[in-house]
Amino acid sequence: KEYKTFSKLCKSMNEISGLQCNSVYEEAIFYNYFLRPATVLGANRSFEKDCTQLDREVAGAALCGILKREKPDIVIFASKYAFNEFEKFKLSAGFETDIIIDFVIHPASPNWSKSEDGKQKFEHLLKQYWIK
Repeated sequence: KEYKTFSKLCKSMNEISGLQCNSVYEEAIFYNYFLRPATVLGANRSFEKDCTQLDREVAGAALCGILKREKPDIVIFASKYAFNEFEKFKLSAGFETDIIIDFVIHPASPNWSKSEDGKQKFEHLLKQYWIK
């Protein structure tokens, strides 16, 4: 079964780069920042409702380790909440990087194609920092 979040991101990446989806997966890393699913489910599904301090610390430390090892050109969060939590972690941990880190709204959002912070911003960030 196709996972719509990744397929929407992959489609934009394909359109921007001309790569096929399999090649895009060689160019990008996708993962859940908090390293676990949200436990509050249903219409009000949101990680924000059950995020603990331990979640914040583990997620931030894990991503810092990945960034140090992989040294990507850009990191794009598909969640403003996760992005904000990482920004807080970076400050508290004293983590400094030259990597471009930004966010877009989640591709599953009904506003993905309409919002300035959705598909339009995602594609702009790819053009500006990924395609060289």
